[in-house]
Amino acid sequence: MAFGPFALSTPTPIRCTISQVWQRAIAAGAPHPSLADIVLGLEVGHPTRAWKFEIKDRAKGTVVFTKTFADDC
Repeated sequence: MAFGPFALSTPTPIRCTISQVWQRAIAAGAPHPSLADIVLGLEVGHPTRAWKFEIKDRAKGTVVFTKTFADDC
């Protein structure tokens, strides 16, 4: 994945559903329907948990869309 330094988060309740993360991504301009890589964790240097959302053109190996969303639904 093309995400920067990223660590697994502590086991606490998840606040956003995958559907909610997708809706945020669509609102931010993500192409859909698409196949996305979605990971929940902690970015290095940020104390709060976040969703990493990325869509790639797998044939070309290029990133089409990438965005980070706070787990604060």
